[in-house]
Amino acid sequence: NRLLLAAYLKDHGLKVHFAANGAEGLQLYKKIHPHVVITDIQMPEMDGFRLTSLMRAYEAEYALTPALIFALSADALPEHKE
Repeated sequence: NRLLLAAYLKDHGLKVHFAANGAEGLQLYKKIHPHVVITDIQMPEMDGFRLTSLMRAYEAEYALTPALIFALSADALPEHKE
């Protein structure tokens, strides 16, 4: 899914960066501060909920414009939809 989404985004002229896990994603986010972040709910080292929380705290601390965050998941449980 990641490769398919990246191919689609690149075909539309967008630059795509990958992180292997949530912790790496946070470091990459701080380095490049993208306009859009696509994350997974379940990732090694740090899940998507924690990653989003830390990104929002970083944005607030440095008065940055908040990134648009999309969280993907293979889960279809009602509690995950909430």
